[in-house]
Formats: sequence, structure tokens, C-alpha cells
Amino acid sequence: MKPDLSAEDISLYLQHLVTGETPRAGRDGLLLFRCPVRSQPPHDISMDSRTGKWLCLRGMCGRGDIFDYHWIKFKIPRQRQAENAVVNIIRETQDSIRKAEEAIRAARYGTIEDCPAFVKSLLRLIDRHPSGISRRDFQQKAHLPAQQFRKALRELERRSLMKRERQKRAGRTARIVYFPVALAPGGRSEQSSPESET
Repeated sequence: MKPDLSAEDISLYLQHLVTGETPRAGRDGLLLFRCPVRSQPPHDISMDSRTGKWLCLRGMCGRGDIFDYHWIKFKIPRQRQAENAVVNIIRETQDSIRKAEEAIRAARYGTIEDCPAFVKSLLRLIDRHPSGISRRDFQQKAHLPAQQFRKALRELERRSLMKRERQKRAGRTARIVYFPVALAPGGRSEQSSPESET
């Protein structure tokens, strides 16, 4: 039985795959790759990036899933070996993403080594809310006196580790939401894309 892959797993495999071949955009969000079965005459397959299912557009090479694609594309002797290779690629990609995130986190915390402990605790708290946290919730979860909370907010904003955004809500007063700002390689700040909380 083939391993069960999520849409996120398929996406990680495709991230690895595009280092060798850049897919083109097809209809309905499908990706176009060169057919792994026959190269003459040159033609494409369309692949669903969520499921990994693919279909030859010439109608002569068949169809399959992400495991079949890897098996055929890289001429692996046994299909079971191809399945293991796909799972290993996904694990290695997950591991490299985790290491990159750890390096970014270490760089963030390295910039506040000279700060008091309450500033560090606030940075850890904002990092647990990448899609944003309202000021009220932020202050409640911080368990800090109001003066220390305001001081920590100013310090994190001054060091470009956090940003705030005023969000308007229909029929209600606007609220302030805070978002972490990721550090790009080299220590520069790189704003994460905020998603509104409801």
C-alpha cells in the first residue's frame, strides 16, 4: 500500500522537484511538466499540486500519482523504492525548513540578549502567534504589569521584531493587532504576511 500524503507533503515534494525543472502554470491551477514517459514529440503532463495526480496531455502515456511520476521520471527499478524516495525527499525538505526556522529564531533572540527578561518573554509570545494577536489578548497572555508591557512593545517595535496594524471591524471600533517580523538571512527584518484574526 502506498504511503498517504497530505497536500502539504505534495507541496514539499514539488518544492524539491522545481529545483530541477520549473513547472509552468496550466488551467485551473494545474502545473505543467515535461512528460516523464516519452520526450518525442515534446509534450506535457498536467499535475494537480494538491493531490499529485497527473495526466499526459497527449493521451498516450497514461496517468498516475506523485509516486508513479517519481518512479518514471528518475527511472527507479522498483516502485516501492520510488515511494521510499518520495517520502525521504519530503522528510529532508521538512528538516531543512525546520533548521531554517530555528536559525531565524536564534537570530531573533540574539538581537535582544541585552534586554530584560520581560522583553524576551514578550518576543516568545508574539512568535507563537504568526497570524497576529490583538493587543488585549497579547497583554492578558503576557502576565506583565502595564508599564513593562508597554516598554517591551516599544523595544520589540524599535528593533523591528514586531509590527502593529490597526484593523477596522464592521460596526465596531478598530483594534490593534501585533505580528512578528521575521529576520531574513543576514539579520534584516522581513515582514511576515499578516492574516486577519476574526
